[in-house]
Order: sequence, then C-alpha cells, then structure tokens
Amino acid sequence: MEILGIVVGFTGVILTLFFNAWLARRQQERQWDADRRALRTRLIVELQDRYDTLHRGIQDLDNSVKAREKDGDPQAMMCIKFSEASIYTASLTHLGRLTGSEADAVFAAYKALSVQDKKVQSMLSDQILEEAYRIPEKNYALYGRALAPVLPRIEKALEELRKNQD
Repeated sequence: MEILGIVVGFTGVILTLFFNAWLARRQQERQWDADRRALRTRLIVELQDRYDTLHRGIQDLDNSVKAREKDGDPQAMMCIKFSEASIYTASLTHLGRLTGSEADAVFAAYKALSVQDKKVQSMLSDQILEEAYRIPEKNYALYGRALAPVLPRIEKALEELRKNQD
C-alpha cells in the first residue's frame, strides 16, 4: 500500500512539473509573439517615415528641376540626414524574431538607406549641415539615381512586415 501511495504521489509530482513546464512555454511563446508584433510595428513606423521623407525628397527634386528649367535659376536643395540612432539599430539583436523574408527585406531596406546616405554625404553634397545635406544643382541627376533603388526596397520591407502583422 505504501508503494502505491509513493507511485501515485511521484506521478502527481511529475505531472505537475510537466504541466508547469507547458504553462511556462505557452507564456514564453505569448511573450515572443508580443515582442515580434511590437518590433514589426516599430519598424513599420520608422520605415514608413523614411519612405515618406524620401518620397518628398524626390518630389522636391522634381520641383527644383522644373523651377530651374522655368526660371533658369540654379538652386541648391536640402536632403534630410537620417539619424544613426534608429529603431533598426536598437533592434538588431531582435531581428531573428522576424520571419526570414521579413528580416531579409528589412535588412535590404536599411542597407539601401545606408548606401544612399553615404553617397549623398560623400559624393553629392557640398555642405553637411546638422540635420541635412545641401545638394547642389549640378548633382540633381545623381541624387535622383541615388534615391531610385531605395524606395522599392522600403516598399518591399513594409509589405513583408504588414503581411505578418496581426
């Protein structure tokens, strides 16, 4: 009889341990899901802001070119600098929580942004101000070519992130 009591008690302890482990795993998975959703949301907000800024930059470029053609007045254009302290930079250690296609698209978008920023800084601007680059009129075409590959990569990243947004 004692052995039966020991077996039943031991079985109860083992079942309790398995149940607690199962509950802990479910809680951890819920936490990871919440972290993943929050990361997606933060990246979407930042990428959308950068997309809008670059899109406005292209529109400003078009307007500057049209104004130059109309007035014959060459003028410099300002290009906003993106800060290095971004959500992406702060979240690099957590990108593994995204799906493979999301992580690839996000990495490609930020790589394109970085390359574009370095091109503008080193080759196209003649003056680096605190929050912007001054693009001289002679570099408008090069600036347009520097921006061209960035927007589709940001669009792809936004599409991937929104596809899995709950």
